[in-house]
Order: sequence, then C-alpha cells, then structure tokens
Amino acid sequence: MPFEITADPFYSSENTAVLDRRIADIKAGRNISEHELIEAE
Repeated sequence: MPFEITADPFYSSENTAVLDRRIADIKAGRNISEHELIEAE
C-alpha cells in the first residue's frame, strides 16, 4: 500500500475515559457553567 493505516487518536481509551467523566459530570450537574457564545470572525 502506498500509505500507512493508523487509528484515529481521538478514540483512544484515554480520550473516551475523559469524555465519559465529562458526560457523568454534566448529568450530575457538576463542573458546568454558562458563557456567552464566541462568534467566529
């Protein structure tokens, strides 16, 4: 093959663990704050 096949690092076990913790925090109402939307220029 003229290219190398690699896994997407976004789906690593470390990243999915962080996402799981953040989802649990949101569901429990922890570590959440509202902020103004940031407009792209």
